[in-house]
Amino acid sequence: DEDYCENKKYCVCRGVSYGEMVACDGEACEGEWFHYSCVGLTSPPGGHWYCDDCIKWEERSSGK
Repeated sequence: DEDYCENKKYCVCRGVSYGEMVACDGEACEGEWFHYSCVGLTSPPGGHWYCDDCIKWEERSSGK
């Protein structure tokens, strides 16, 4: 549904989709897509990219 897509919330800021965004490669990521400015990026990352929450989750689950 188009209204759902336009109003879906992403990122740590829980904002709608706009501008340059990066997808988190975490399988169960709640944010899914993140605005570059919210995660400190100025250009597309090379290779896989994981948000802070997914990095923390991976560290906890692997016992690091």
